[in-house]
Amino acid sequence: MEDLYLYNQVKNLKPEELFHPCDSYILKWKPPGSYYQLIVPLSDVRIQESVILEIAKLSWLRPAKIIFHFVPILATIQMFAVKTHPASLVTFQSKNSVLKKLADLFLEGRISITELQQIFTNDFEIWKVALYNLLPVDWQPYHEYLNTPPPPVVTERDIEKSYLNEDITLKQYEEFKYPERKELNEIKSLQYPLVGQFVTCIICGEPNMGIVPCQNCDNMACVKCVQKTFLDESNHEKGSFMLMHHKYCLRLGSLKPIALEIQIEPAYLR
Repeated sequence: MEDLYLYNQVKNLKPEELFHPCDSYILKWKPPGSYYQLIVPLSDVRIQESVILEIAKLSWLRPAKIIFHFVPILATIQMFAVKTHPASLVTFQSKNSVLKKLADLFLEGRISITELQQIFTNDFEIWKVALYNLLPVDWQPYHEYLNTPPPPVVTERDIEKSYLNEDITLKQYEEFKYPERKELNEIKSLQYPLVGQFVTCIICGEPNMGIVPCQNCDNMACVKCVQKTFLDESNHEKGSFMLMHHKYCLRLGSLKPIALEIQIEPAYLR
C-alpha cells in the first residue's frame, strides 16, 4: 500500500475542510463475531494491510456489513482543524523577510526586473509599501503594518526649532535636552508617604480596602481588620500579626494553645 493512502482518500472526500495531521486520526471497526472494537492507525501501513487480509478471508456477504469509523485519536480533538488564512501564518517585519518575498514575487512574474531595481534604490520603508501593494487583496488586511509609516524621529534640532517658533515652553525644551534632570525633578516632586495600592482585604473581603501586606504572601488586610483582630484588647481572638498568613491566607484556623509540661526526674533515677 502507498503511504497515507487511506488518509488521502478521506481528504479527497472533503476538500473544503482542513484536516489535522495523519497521526491525529484512526479507524475504528468491529470484526464479525467480536465483542470489541479494534483501532487501525492511519499512519501504520502494516496494520492496514493485515486488516485487509483478514477481511479477504470472510465470505463475500460479511465484508459488506463492516463499517469503519473515521474519528480523531483523542476525544478532545475536533474532527477538522480550524481554518486559518495563509497570510496569518507569515510576517514581513524584518528586512530579510521583505527582501525574500519581493524576490519570490519576481520569480513568479508578478514584478519586472526594472520595477524591482527601482524599489531597491529606495529605503526600507518604500520596500514595505511596494510589497503591500503587490500582495493579493485578501492578504493585505493581515499585513497593514507594511502600509503604516513609522513614527517620526524627533531630533534635538527639531526641538530647538519648536522652541524658537514658540510651540513649546522653555521647561519642555529643557526636559527633552536634559532627560536626567527631568527624572530628578519628578523624584523630588513626589510627596511621601506615597499612595499605596489597595486590594481586597483578605480578612473581611472588602474590595479596595487592603493596604497592610502579609509577611508571607501578596495578600493584604485593611487597617480596620488589623486593629480589630490583632490590636483590640477586648477581642478574645487577639493574637500576633505573624499568625495572619496561617489563619486567613491559608485558611487553617486558629492555632491550638501550647501547654508546657515540665517533668522532674526523680532523684533515685539520676
